[in-house]
Parts: sequence; structure tokens; C-alpha cells
Amino acid sequence: MARASRVLCEYLALVGVPIAAILVALHLGTSVAAPPHVAGRWVVTAVNRGTVAGECLATASSHGQVVMRVRQSGRYVSVRLLGWSGAAANGQIADSQLAIAWDDAAAPCLGALRLKARLVDEPDGRRVLVGSMDLPGCPQCGHTAVRAERLPAADSLGLEGR
Repeated sequence: MARASRVLCEYLALVGVPIAAILVALHLGTSVAAPPHVAGRWVVTAVNRGTVAGECLATASSHGQVVMRVRQSGRYVSVRLLGWSGAAANGQIADSQLAIAWDDAAAPCLGALRLKARLVDEPDGRRVLVGSMDLPGCPQCGHTAVRAERLPAADSLGLEGR
């Protein structure tokens, strides 16, 4: 009888405790919200295209437009500006806010680059990034409002793999 109760205690300790711990973790995890999905390719355009910053953004890329590739792992993102050499940066997304900073020369006329954008739901159901881009390396560009729209998975710009 003593042996049976000892085996039962060992079984509860080796099986019951881990199962109870998993159930507690699952219960606590129900209140944790996943960050919004921002991975993919986005076309970034200046809201005021006639400005110096808008022209600089359009001419800085070899494709005539700024395309950023976002890779995401939870709240952490890695962003590369396609067509621009050396333009990769890491950042985070929190409360639908994306913050990225490139400290090296992101593009010949830009130098350092800072992007802050918020994920917004459009009335037609699309999600866009709306925010601002700071270009401290370009005195005439300075601060400009930007908008980014996600490209379809199979884009027609020929940028796959870059």
C-alpha cells in the first residue's frame, strides 16, 4: 500500500505538476495580444509629392519608388529598402506604431533616415502605414509625411529575392 501511494505521488509530481503549469501559462496567455502583422513589401510615397523630400524619395531608388521589405518576428521587425545599397535596419512595432532608424547612408541624397508610422485601417478594408520620415542628412528634405501601401504577394516590380 505504501508503495502504491509513493508511485502515485511520483506520478503526480512528474506528470500532474507540468500539466498544471501548462494550464496556468495558457490561462495567463489569453490576455496577451499579438502585434499586428506588417511583414511583406510596402511602397512608400511622400504625401506631398511636389516637395523636395517627395522628389528625393522618388529619385533615390533605382525603381523610381521606395519599396521596403519588412520581415517580422513578433514585435521585432527587420526592414530593408529595396534597390538601395546598405539600407537595412531593425526596429519594433508596439501598439500599431512602427519605428525604424537607419544610421548609415540609406541612399545617396538621404544619409540617415528615421521612419515612424502607424498601421491604419482604411474604409475599404486595406491596412496602410501612415506617418513621417525624417531625413536629417538632407537639409532641404527634413521631415516629410509618408504613406505606405502593402504590395500583393506576387508583385510586378521584379524585386523578389533582393
